[in-house]
Amino acid sequence: MRERQLEAMNNSEISPYLGFALDTTTVQNEITAVSNVIAEYKFALEYGTIDPGTELPKFIERLDESGAQKIIDQAQRQLDEWLAQQN
Repeated sequence: MRERQLEAMNNSEISPYLGFALDTTTVQNEITAVSNVIAEYKFALEYGTIDPGTELPKFIERLDESGAQKIIDQAQRQLDEWLAQQN
């Protein structure tokens, strides 16, 4: 068993993103706002105590209003810059 695990580890592909770390300084307020929205909806959506047909669109809208896209854009920009420096 241990030999198979070691073999799998040694033969696994290394992610090209290994070593990248997101600097969240410029999106800290958005991260806090998005985290608050997730905390508000998380358990109700996970446990099915609310109708996802009506509540999931509201959840997504609240994420957008809280700055989720700004976080994604910042992460992508930093990743693109980091990848360019790796070559």
